[in-house]
Formats: sequence, C-alpha cells, structure tokens
Amino acid sequence: MTDTCGYPTDGGDGPPCELPGSYADGRCHHHTGAEDTDSGGREWAIDADDHDAILAAARDGLSKSGCARAAGASLTALRRYLDEHDDFRRTFAQARAQGEQRLARDGLVDPDVDTSMAKFLLSTSYDYVNTEKKEITGGDEDDAPVEVVIGGDDG
Repeated sequence: MTDTCGYPTDGGDGPPCELPGSYADGRCHHHTGAEDTDSGGREWAIDADDHDAILAAARDGLSKSGCARAAGASLTALRRYLDEHDDFRRTFAQARAQGEQRLARDGLVDPDVDTSMAKFLLSTSYDYVNTEKKEITGGDEDDAPVEVVIGGDDG
C-alpha cells in the first residue's frame, strides 16, 4: 500500500490524487468503485431466511426496531428491505396488525395484565395517542357545553 492514492484526477488531465491510499492497490475511497470493494456479501442485510424471525417478532407486538433485531439487522436495514420487497412488506404489515391487536386485546382487556405497559407499547410502536376530553361551558351563546380534545387527533 502506498502513502497517497496517486490516481489521475480530472479525467486523467489533473495532478495525481494526494489522499491517503486505503485499499490494497493503493487507491483511496474516492477512486475505488463498489465493484472493486465488493466483499461478496449478500445484497441485503435481511433475506428470506430472516422472514420467520421478523414476522414472529411482529406478531408478538415488538416495535419495528425489535423486529429488525430479531433478524440481527438494524431498523434502517429493515426499512430499506421493506421499501424494495412489496410482498414481504404486506405480510409484515399483517403480522404487525396481529401484534397490535394482541397488545390491545391482552394488554388492555385482561384484568391480570398491567395496562400501563400495553399503553406504552401501543403509543411508541403503533402511534396511539393518549387523549383527554374536557367539557367547557360558555362556549356559545346558549352556554351549551363544548367538548375539547387535548393531545389527540382525528383517529
């Protein structure tokens, strides 16, 4: 390995690159293409062998990050994979819906379960919003109560 890259710049008309050479052939990262550095690894951090682990985690109600960790991958890798694999994205969405239903049913209805944990998981993993309703009188000319929702949305 050389001290500097030395690769011709400006299409061969410029001075040699003076960046440190970091690859075996002495070139720097700017002058080494992906084909030169391909490690032979798989294209995705996630593949079909990981589907069962990801789907099982989703059905258990884990967050998307938790589903990615079940496959030994990052959330970014899972998002990228889902963006490129329509069929798996649909299956994953269905598994997440099952996990959501399980949390809502078991975590909010079962009297033996701590509902605060289910509420926390639903709010952080499934975008549920805690709302508070208050009635305020004097809102119109007839002094009829007006309902105000604080912290919620239309859903």
